[in-house]
Amino acid sequence: MKKKITLTTCLLLAVFATGIFQKANAQWSLTGNAGTSIINNFVGTTDNKGLVFRTNNIERMRIASGGNIGIGLTTPVSALHVAGSNNTSLTGPGYIVSGNVASYNLSMDNNEIQARLDSVASILYLNYWGGPVRIGANPAIYCAADGKVGIGGNNNALYALTVNPASGVGGVLVNNSNDILFNGTTTSTSYGIFVNHQNNTSYGQGIFAENLGNGYAISGDGTNGSGVDGYSSAGDGVSAYIPSSNPNYGVYSIGSIYTSGTYNSSDRTLKKNIRDFTNAMGIINELKPKMYEYRNDGNYSLMNFPKGDRYGLIAQDVETILPGLVKDSKFETWRAKPKATDEDGRNSQTIHFKALNYTELIPIMLRGMQEQDETIQQLLQKVTELTQTVQALANKNSDAALSNLSVSASSFLGQNTPNPFNADTKIQCTIPASVNSAVLIITTMDGKQLQSYAINTRGTSQLTIHGGSLPAGQYLYRLVADNKTIDTKQMILTR
Repeated sequence: MKKKITLTTCLLLAVFATGIFQKANAQWSLTGNAGTSIINNFVGTTDNKGLVFRTNNIERMRIASGGNIGIGLTTPVSALHVAGSNNTSLTGPGYIVSGNVASYNLSMDNNEIQARLDSVASILYLNYWGGPVRIGANPAIYCAADGKVGIGGNNNALYALTVNPASGVGGVLVNNSNDILFNGTTTSTSYGIFVNHQNNTSYGQGIFAENLGNGYAISGDGTNGSGVDGYSSAGDGVSAYIPSSNPNYGVYSIGSIYTSGTYNSSDRTLKKNIRDFTNAMGIINELKPKMYEYRNDGNYSLMNFPKGDRYGLIAQDVETILPGLVKDSKFETWRAKPKATDEDGRNSQTIHFKALNYTELIPIMLRGMQEQDETIQQLLQKVTELTQTVQALANKNSDAALSNLSVSASSFLGQNTPNPFNADTKIQCTIPASVNSAVLIITTMDGKQLQSYAINTRGTSQLTIHGGSLPAGQYLYRLVADNKTIDTKQMILTR
């Protein structure tokens, strides 16, 4: 009986040992396995359970029962779902790194992709070897296989860049607080920038430039061609519309300006307080035309003045006579350096100068010519009178005619000084001894007599007219000798 029990025990131990050996032999070895079947052998589960990978007893990766793989999370929602807390940078690891971090590598996090070369920025290639690239909805950016780019829609095959704005605001908005907004270079014989505004029923602008600072809205450098070229074929179109509020300039040209025609606003409906003016010849006689050369030394060369002898007026001289025609201006030297460095900007010089409105001198010259013509007509009248008197002397040998000739030839009426005046003004006159009575008469422009001054002194004398006795305005004064008008002139009284 004892032997039978012992035999039975041995048989059971043999069976158990064989099962343990077979079970141990079916496990994966930490040093590798051989003779595995890719069909029958695997690491994983045979039931509806996920597979968890741990280090330091902390879960690092999970393959969910549905097959999604999660790294850093337990509930992956995609085929590969990576979670992390490190953002991508030149040195930051991000969530995923592809490549050698000591060489070329690509780092990604939840919303960034960075191409790197050992902590230095590198080139990110998208479909470098061919095929288009779409970025954003519709797409926002479309890069064709041939390199053409479209923004806001597909590209136009004729252009390197096509902008199709999806809103009514505009196509391109560029903001830059440090440097040039747009820098374009072309070596072709065509346009550097061509803008075609095709809506001929609207008053939109082909190019609209606005500058709220101290620089230029549009600056053009036409070294060999046109710096800024505008064209309008519409009947009421405008090639270039450049509004500016005082005291700035609508157009500031460093150099000469050519135009085939110029018009200034001059309609009566645009003006008020319209009135005549006199003594234009007095103003002209105070002007001092000069011959000179412009400075071209140092930073003055940046103002691109013409060389050689020039003819004109000095603004400071004109300002004492006609201050409304002179404007204080300035030139910043950095504006003539479109590629200036920060150092150039810090060393920029402001050249202050006075600018002169030569155009408004034209009406003064016209009035001066009219005044000269009036003087000429008066002289011609005197010549006629003298001729008639001489003829009378020749025909009749009349003592009366001889007397009239003597009075007209010897009498003189000078222009009042100063003119215009606001207090007193002086008038010089000459009365020959043969004159019995002489009087200076002041009238309105329409001939209404206001004042008269008897002249009792013979020879040259001077009368003082007190401005306080008359209202401001324009007046005529004439010299009458022996009931004969010798001369008539104009004077202006201001307040």
